[in-house]
Amino acid sequence: MPPIIVKLENISKNFGKKQILKDINLEIQKGEIYGIIGMSGSGKSTLLSLMADLLKPDKGRISYQIEPNQFWDLSEHSNKIKKLFGYSFQSPSFHSMLTVQENVEHFSTLYDLPKKFGKKNADILLKLVELDDAKNVLSKNLSGGMQKRLCFACALVHSPRILFLDEPTANLDPVLRKQTWEILKKINAQGTTIVIASQLLTELDDFCDSICIINKGKVVKEGPVGKVKKEYSEGVEIHLKSIPGNYKKIISDLRKLKTKINRLDYGEDELVVYAKKGEIALHKMIHLIEKNKEEIVYINLEQPPLKEVFSSLIGK
Repeated sequence: MPPIIVKLENISKNFGKKQILKDINLEIQKGEIYGIIGMSGSGKSTLLSLMADLLKPDKGRISYQIEPNQFWDLSEHSNKIKKLFGYSFQSPSFHSMLTVQENVEHFSTLYDLPKKFGKKNADILLKLVELDDAKNVLSKNLSGGMQKRLCFACALVHSPRILFLDEPTANLDPVLRKQTWEILKKINAQGTTIVIASQLLTELDDFCDSICIINKGKVVKEGPVGKVKKEYSEGVEIHLKSIPGNYKKIISDLRKLKTKINRLDYGEDELVVYAKKGEIALHKMIHLIEKNKEEIVYINLEQPPLKEVFSSLIGK
């Protein structure tokens, strides 16, 4: 098991009389992609800001493992620990009147990096985030997706061990969101631990190794994505495609058999059946397909998506 790189113990945070976070306990492992999930106002962005030392907790301890088995308290060693992480939040952090290249080089100087190193590192980072062809473009003229990628590059200038991201794909179209996730996977593959706060559950389902789900300032569940889904989703999803695809007839026959099925859905491409006893439902489906003289193209059993687990846990 990879070592723990960030540890939160009994973290609480108030804004005035309103309590935003209460008794948060988390452990994030080195090298993983960790998702903080919650509805708007749940406290996920506040939690991320606390870990990045942009806010101070009212109670509790945040510590980082600097050396093996040696954790340093963020409140006591802030200046040293800050060198471990970079962050990119929702508001752009670059200078709009500087070019892409100039921005990355400028952020290098903020970390007291040698000018020569900053220029060389900028070339490497801009290739990583796929902005090398736009290095001479004024940052204000970049598209929304390119601005996000520039923020990533600026956050990585000092080769941090951890990258904190708040809604990294917010306000991007599906194509740009996909490109952004692919770039973040490249960053993670180089050894950077990534911690993301987001409410885009479908995307986090495929992207994260571990998650914590926050509701009303409290962690309601935390752990590896597969384990969380297994614990809180007793059933499976059966995805089936057949030819000619008379799914209405198959559904009608399934209901006549009184098979215990939680949900049925279908479109032009496939039939999706969610059932607690997936193997029994699958056996009956295959029998009905043969009976209706359908030709099976594919059958796949999957765990229910993260959004269903989330809805189940927070009661929505």
